[in-house]
Amino acid sequence: MKLRELHIYGYGKLENVTIRNLKDLTVFFGENEAGKSTIMSFIHSILFGFPTKQQSENRYEPKNNAKYGGKIILDTLKHGRVSIERVKGKAIGDVTVTFPNGSIGSEAELKNILQGIEKTTFQSIFSFDLDGLQGLRKLEEGEIGKYLLSAGLIGTDKLMAVENFLQKEVDRRFKPSGKNPPLNRSIAELKDLSKEMKKAEQHQNVYSDLQDQLKNNMNKKEQLETKMKNVEKELFLLNEYKRMLPILRELKGTEEALSQLKMIHFPEAGIKRLEQILQHKLPLEAQITSLEQRKAELEILQTETTPDDLFLIHKETIISVLDRASVYEIQEQERNKLKILIQEKDSLIEQKLQDLHIQLDQDELIKLDTSQFVLLKAEELDQMHEQLKSEKAKLDEKLAEAKTRLEQTEGKIAEWEQRLLSEEKRQQLEQYERKESQINHNDLRLEMLQEQIEKLAEKIKKQKTSEEKVQRKVHRIFLSLIVIGVVLSIGAYFKSDVSLGIAAILFIACSIILKSFFKLPSQIEEWREDLKKLSEEKALLENQKMYRNNVNDPLSADLLAQDRELRNRIHELQIRHEEYEDQFNRIIDDFEKWERNAVTFEEQRQEMLRLWGLPSHVKRLSLVSVCNAIRTLKQDIIEREKLKKDWDRLNQAITKFEDDSKNLTQVLNISGIDTRECLFMLKKKLNEENEKLSKWKHVQNELERLQNEHKQLEAKRSYFQNELNALFSQAQCENEEEFRKKAKQWEYRKQLEDKLQSLTTQYNQASTSFIEWYEKVGEDNINDLTLAEKEHEKEEMSRSYTQLLDEISHLKARIEQLEAGGTYHQLSLAYFEKKSIFQEEAKDWAKYALAKKLLTKAVDSYKNQLLPSIMKRAEEYVSFLTDGEYLKIQWVEGKGLMLLRKDDIWFEAGEVSRGTSETIYVGMRLALALHTFTEEPLPILIDDSFVNFDSKRTKKAIELICELSKQHQIIFFTCHEHILSYFDSSSVISMRFENQLLRG
Repeated sequence: MKLRELHIYGYGKLENVTIRNLKDLTVFFGENEAGKSTIMSFIHSILFGFPTKQQSENRYEPKNNAKYGGKIILDTLKHGRVSIERVKGKAIGDVTVTFPNGSIGSEAELKNILQGIEKTTFQSIFSFDLDGLQGLRKLEEGEIGKYLLSAGLIGTDKLMAVENFLQKEVDRRFKPSGKNPPLNRSIAELKDLSKEMKKAEQHQNVYSDLQDQLKNNMNKKEQLETKMKNVEKELFLLNEYKRMLPILRELKGTEEALSQLKMIHFPEAGIKRLEQILQHKLPLEAQITSLEQRKAELEILQTETTPDDLFLIHKETIISVLDRASVYEIQEQERNKLKILIQEKDSLIEQKLQDLHIQLDQDELIKLDTSQFVLLKAEELDQMHEQLKSEKAKLDEKLAEAKTRLEQTEGKIAEWEQRLLSEEKRQQLEQYERKESQINHNDLRLEMLQEQIEKLAEKIKKQKTSEEKVQRKVHRIFLSLIVIGVVLSIGAYFKSDVSLGIAAILFIACSIILKSFFKLPSQIEEWREDLKKLSEEKALLENQKMYRNNVNDPLSADLLAQDRELRNRIHELQIRHEEYEDQFNRIIDDFEKWERNAVTFEEQRQEMLRLWGLPSHVKRLSLVSVCNAIRTLKQDIIEREKLKKDWDRLNQAITKFEDDSKNLTQVLNISGIDTRECLFMLKKKLNEENEKLSKWKHVQNELERLQNEHKQLEAKRSYFQNELNALFSQAQCENEEEFRKKAKQWEYRKQLEDKLQSLTTQYNQASTSFIEWYEKVGEDNINDLTLAEKEHEKEEMSRSYTQLLDEISHLKARIEQLEAGGTYHQLSLAYFEKKSIFQEEAKDWAKYALAKKLLTKAVDSYKNQLLPSIMKRAEEYVSFLTDGEYLKIQWVEGKGLMLLRKDDIWFEAGEVSRGTSETIYVGMRLALALHTFTEEPLPILIDDSFVNFDSKRTKKAIELICELSKQHQIIFFTCHEHILSYFDSSSVISMRFENQLLRG
């Protein structure tokens, strides 16, 4: 099977691309991103289906809405030339197979053509690229041999990957000497559970005895705890009595002391209240004395700071004048500035009048029309002027260009007409060209006939061989039937058996019928007749070729082509010359139109200048600038008048302020030379009087405050005196000394009462059980001997209780020890549960172990049957590629792939260089491809698999695939230009980015 044409409707960046006449060895050359991988993927997709969206492969769907898919034309030995078209449809696309007789097929017919091969198998065997070599570079030395073997068996490293996966899964579950895998752990746990079950069976009887002993001891413990609680309660009451005895005795003595004292009337916290009253009353009297002295001093100071009455009358006027002083300064500065601005405006207006040459007074100038309408009219005229200037420049440039183009075309036409062939010479060359075309057609027909004759002869040869095989089979069957018939006849003769005779006659008759009538229909005679006709036609064409004159004159063909090209150019120049003449005439018309517009513009401009009173010779300024200048001049005149009004207003305000200042200084008897000196004297006088007024007010406020404070202090002193008198009255005393003596007597009684209350509280804080017990028993019936007896009894009980607890603890420990190991029933249940889990894990392990064993068995069978022939062919290729450096390749169990060098030294695959490993990989892949489907070989696709070879091995590799292309079609993809030198240029297809493919 060989690919002959590729029609790409839309696939990746390639759209509407057709590649015809693919040879047995075709080389696609292009830079990166040129589309080589796209074409390789296109071949895979058309033959086996587009990748689905769930797959990781690139789908190469076109971006510009082109039709997704394409068509491949291929030649097959069985079906002839077949067309396979696949376009976007269901998951892998809709395919249409068209046979030479016009019949249509689908996926089933395509699968039959491809001999049932799947896409992954095709890519593994017949399509390989740099990925395999890069995978080889990533391997360790020990893995290279397995990788190369896997490449020789199935074309990829999947076999090695599956074997490694199965081995990992088996080792992950069980290792003979391991501990961590699940099966190893389960076996160890089963062993431990078996031992524990035996121990549990022995301890089952001991466990029941220990439970009975524990129950008896627990009953004794409860009885002893009850007795100990009663003794502890009695000990608690005796100890509580011992602790409370001092309190009871002191409580009794305090009650007796209180009964001997008489009742005293004294205010609560009397001494403290007395001290507080005295603490406040004494400082108040000192403050009142100090306050009266300060008040007398302030009355003297108030007399000294009384302000001037005249000043107080005119104070507001003085403040108003001084406040206006700052404004006066600013107004005076502003008046000076206005004066300068007015002078500048006068100069500016005079200068602008001179610049514009206007001979009008200011009143007439203000009346000139400079409205927005006039300004817009001026802008239109200025734009018209600029547009006329621009159009004039463009027209001048166009006119010059048009003249130049006309002159140049006329010169070229004259020059090229002189170089034309004569009419007689041209007719003679055209006659030669027609004869050469007929000769080329005959040569092409001759090549096609030769190819058809070779193919037909090959078909006759194969058909003859096939018929001979069939005839030999028929002859063997015929002889077999004759022999059987003869044997049956002899048996019938000696045994006189009629049935054997009839059978013998039937066998002999069948053999005669088979020999006479079994003839296969043959097309050989028809093909031989076709071959004869083709040979006769070929002989006729060759005879014509021998006697024809060589009329091929390369120089004549070039002259004719040049003459035709020159005539076409002259014709184009004549058309262009006519266009240039039309353009020149249109430019002249545009000049006339421009002159009319220029006259209209000048008339409107003069009218505008007359409106503004300007002379007509003012041309250097635009009308808009003149209008804006007049507008500005009018604005300047208006602003100058406004400045004059502002100066008059400021001058009146300044004069009024100066008059007010002088009048005020005369009233206050203050002398000054000018306004500023008068203001200074007023300000000084104001500060002095304000200071005196401030001091007077401060003294007045202070006197008022002291008066109020004196009244408050007098009220407080009277209050504390009343409180002191009330305190003496409560204690029934006359003075402070008698009050303090009575306070001491009251304090002693208070201490006894507090002590009695504290002791009573402590007694009441004792437990209720103690108080009840103490009041019931009485102090006379309690002694130290009773306490000692109870303590001795408690110690005896404690020792017995401790001994009993030890026994109980010991029994519980033994019982827990037996329970920790688990009962026999529990251990048995755990054992069988663990055994069930072990059996499931063992099944899982057996599944992977069996799969690995079957894979190993299949690989071994493959090694013994198919691999030797592949290895033998790979040896030839490797020896050729290494120029005889390595002679043999052999698989040795335990060592892997071995190579024999020409010096009779064996090397493992991991010991040779990476380049040699890659050479072996290429050799084994090619051997596998040529060993598969030998009756209908499939094309081999190679994508730059030799780029890592040196120049010598690269040359050898190219020579090898050129030789192999005689058996298999080989399509080679490369982006390295230096590799093209090893191929015939007719086999190279160069690729460009413009979605086109060009034959080299």
